[in-house]
Amino acid sequence: MTINSELDHDTLIQRLIETVRCMECKSAYAAQDVYVVSQDEDSWTLVAVCAVCGAESVVMAYLDEPDDDELAPPDEAELAAWKCFLGSFNGDLRDLLRC
Repeated sequence: MTINSELDHDTLIQRLIETVRCMECKSAYAAQDVYVVSQDEDSWTLVAVCAVCGAESVVMAYLDEPDDDELAPPDEAELAAWKCFLGSFNGDLRDLLRC
């Protein structure tokens, strides 16, 4: 998703819920289902939690088109690390991602 540098959180979330659907069940997101996790000068990271099926998705929004390297899927080591972390995590993932 490419964004304009003038966007604020609310506008970005509105654009996301108008264009992105849950990858699992294809349901639409509502504004309260999307959280801005981080932002820097080139990109924003958001987490969308489907209210219907509970699937969580990470959405990257870029100010410009990202390089192909930035779009590469996670490698096996990254997947294993996340699986290990999430397997032992006992808290609320939404709270964790709001920092």
